[in-house]
Amino acid sequence: RPKTSLFYEYEFVDVSYDKDIISDSTEHHNFLGIQWDITAKSKGSIKAGYGFKDFSKSELDDDNEFILEAQVDHKITGKTSIILKASRKTNESNISTLNYMTSDYFQIDYLQKITGKITGNVSFSYGRNMYSDKLTLNGVTKKLRDNYLTGLIALQYKFKEWLEMDAGYILNKRESTFSDFNYTTNIIFIKLLGTL
Repeated sequence: RPKTSLFYEYEFVDVSYDKDIISDSTEHHNFLGIQWDITAKSKGSIKAGYGFKDFSKSELDDDNEFILEAQVDHKITGKTSIILKASRKTNESNISTLNYMTSDYFQIDYLQKITGKITGNVSFSYGRNMYSDKLTLNGVTKKLRDNYLTGLIALQYKFKEWLEMDAGYILNKRESTFSDFNYTTNIIFIKLLGTL
C-alpha cells in the first residue's frame, strides 16, 4: 500500500578467522517484516525471523535463534518525539573458549526541542549478551551472561546550520554472572560538530 510495505529479507554471513581458535561459520538469516509511514507523526519498521548458524568444525553443534530488528519513531508534538529500538541477533564471541553469543538490545530516546537552537535528549538502553557455552573462571563453571545498562542526558546547541555543540553525561553499568567482569563508568562529554 502507499504508506505500508510487507517484505521478506534474506542475509548470508560468512565468518572466517585467520587463526584456528574460534570456528569459522556461516549464517543464514530469514526475516519477514513490515515498514510503515502512516502519518506525519509515526513511522517505523519491524522485521523478525530465524537465524541459522553452521560451524565449520564438525564437533560443534549447529544452532538457530529467533532474531529481530525494530525501530519506531513517534512525534508526540512538533517539539517532542520518542524513538524506540529493539534487536535480537547472534554475535561473534569476544572470549576465545566460547563459540558465539546471542545479544538482546532495547533503547528508548526522548527528544525535546527547548528553543529554536537548543534540543534536549534523554536516553536509556538495556543490553544482554548470552554466551553459547559455559565458562570456567577461578574454579567456577557456569553460563556467562552479561547485562548492560546505559543512561544518557545531553543538550545540543545549534550555532549555525553547519555548526553545533553537544554536551552531556553517560552512565554505563555492566553486571555479569561472574562478578570479576562487573564495572561502572561515568562519562562527561563535550563535542563540537561541523559539516561542510
